[in-house]
Amino acid sequence: MNTGTNTNRPPLKDPQDTWLNGIIAGITAPIIIYILIQGISAMLASLIEPFDGFSTRLMYIIAIVGNIIPLQIFNRQERGYAMYGVIAVTLVLTFALIFEFSSYFYEPR
Repeated sequence: MNTGTNTNRPPLKDPQDTWLNGIIAGITAPIIIYILIQGISAMLASLIEPFDGFSTRLMYIIAIVGNIIPLQIFNRQERGYAMYGVIAVTLVLTFALIFEFSSYFYEPR
């Protein structure tokens, strides 16, 4: 008995599921989060007298960790290739951060 529907075909691919979308989201999310953290730091520094603001390293780390947000969004939308793009950018940013602040890791105590 043929019902006229083919259940063996693969699911349709989402046209928005590309590496490029993941790379764009992986680059813009840390920039936006860094700007927000910088504003919060400046606001807290003006309100609390002995506070000079967050360190640059802390703001960079929080911005990179902020890539979890687009990663979770792409995970819920089942966009695997976009998730790969976000992960690739996160790895590049993490290695750049380690390279930039490597002198702090190897200081003699």
